[in-house]
Amino acid sequence: MAALLRSGWQASRGMGGNLQRFTQACEIQSSYALQVLGLENQVENEYGIYGNVKSNRVVVKCIEISPNQSKLMVAVAGYDRDSVELVRNKIIDSIQ
Repeated sequence: MAALLRSGWQASRGMGGNLQRFTQACEIQSSYALQVLGLENQVENEYGIYGNVKSNRVVVKCIEISPNQSKLMVAVAGYDRDSVELVRNKIIDSIQ
């Protein structure tokens, strides 16, 4: 999965990725956004939300920075680099 190495962990565009919301709110919004994008085989646990969007493997994690601030982490892996980037950007745009 060469695209996995190219995509890596992606925060939001640029150096950001911090959200002004509770971690639980980030997780709820992430789960909803992934369902809207057609996430299949969704698994949620303490490590994040996992699943497949088309031929890509997706993981989204919300990390608490402070009581009312969280960091959004999105990783997408797949064989087609353009598809990986498109899915990653759609996820980030729909959560922020």
